[in-house]
Amino acid sequence: MPAIVTTAVGQMAISKGRQGREAQNIVRVYLANLRLKEVNTDVLITAYEPILIK
Repeated sequence: MPAIVTTAVGQMAISKGRQGREAQNIVRVYLANLRLKEVNTDVLITAYEPILIK
């Protein structure tokens, strides 16, 4: 097997600067890690999807 692929999906609440909880945005995070055995390295792919923007 030349590569192993691992994925994860999560959700986080974030706000800019010193804004409080009432200004938090909800963002879904997608992660994929590709472990390439032949070249002895990993490739990490990250994508963000805004769910709720305040």
